Amino acid sequence: MPMANPPTDTPTPAATPRWRALARRVTVVAVLWTVVVIGAGAWAVQWALEQQRQSALEAARHRLDSAQRTLEASFQQLAVLPRALARQEGIRRYLTEHRLANSDRLSDAQRNQVQALAQSQRSIQAQSQQLNETAKDFKLGALFITDSYGTTLADSNHTQADNALGRSFRGRQYYVDALDNPSGLGYQFAVSQVQSGPAFFFSSRVGDQAAPLGVVVVMQYARDFAPLLQDPNRRLFVTDEHGVIVMAPALKMPLQRTPLMGRSDIRAETAQGRVRARSPSRACWVLRLTSTPLCTGVTPTKAEW
Repeated sequence: MPMANPPTDTPTPAATPRWRALARRVTVVAVLWTVVVIGAGAWAVQWALEQQRQSALEAARHRLDSAQRTLEASFQQLAVLPRALARQEGIRRYLTEHRLANSDRLSDAQRNQVQALAQSQRSIQAQSQQLNETAKDFKLGALFITDSYGTTLADSNHTQADNALGRSFRGRQYYVDALDNPSGLGYQFAVSQVQSGPAFFFSSRVGDQAAPLGVVVVMQYARDFAPLLQDPNRRLFVTDEHGVIVMAPALKMPLQRTPLMGRSDIRAETAQGRVRARSPSRACWVLRLTSTPLCTGVTPTKAEW
């Protein structure tokens, strides 16, 4: 008796279209699910990065505001000191008693003679020593007094071989502003002619604008402000209106030109997340901050102070 053939799993012609339709539906669902997962993952990553970026910007904003307030307080203190000294009767009397006629016309040889004479005159040495003690008390780079022609008649650094006695600062902006401004105040960032290094100068007129007796000048090195800009996560520096760095934690940075190249024309809404800065009141200095959030690259930011 012949044996019957065993049953097989081969689908019948009627069942084949149903299997193919099911396979297509499964494939479509799998593709759609993959797209959804990838899209959700990409959105989650972008959301996390945006949250991190906003957090970094907020932290940078607080750090920048803190640095701004600290620098403004320091500048205000330095601006007040020469004004207070200019009101002292002793300094007024000193400038009245030590007038140097036509000191703006002195030659270099004559200025050297004035400097040699100043080193031997007790009254000049006494006034210079008093300025020296004041400069030490306030930790200043220099403190000096000029006559109405810009010639230095007393200098806190008078004991140094290369001091300012007898030198003319007639062309300096802080001297011109102190005489011309109704407020009698002046300020400037410049490289010191006597002491090496860039510095901030704050000045105040002695006497009335119509009949000035002289100018009191305070000098503070830019490097002395470096501790105020130290930050382990960000780079803070101060520039002038031309984008030249005038103050920075690293000693090699001052007087270099920042890639930001001065004031930006970027609109405020576009600048968000790119550049943030503050500029000090009554001066053309701009405080800039560059932050580097983790995993998001460099995020510089800018504004006007």
